[in-house]
Amino acid sequence: MVVSMAGSPVMVPSCYALNPDEMANCNILLQDGTMLSVQPKLLRQSQAYLPFSLMDANVIGQLKTLKDNLDKVVKLGEKAMK
Repeated sequence: MVVSMAGSPVMVPSCYALNPDEMANCNILLQDGTMLSVQPKLLRQSQAYLPFSLMDANVIGQLKTLKDNLDKVVKLGEKAMK
């Protein structure tokens, strides 16, 4: 069960409801309580706006760490699939 404490919609991923080509995603909670969801698709020009004004240095640092971790996971996965 999930309850929204701020009254906004809550995104709850379900591995059974996702398409196989959309199972990897990243949800980033912004300062105003909204959720930025990064999907495994190319960003279109209209989607390229990112609300950096709602992110602080801590979030940017966490995104850098997440990127590094994802890079490592991808390298290990590619190595394992050879």
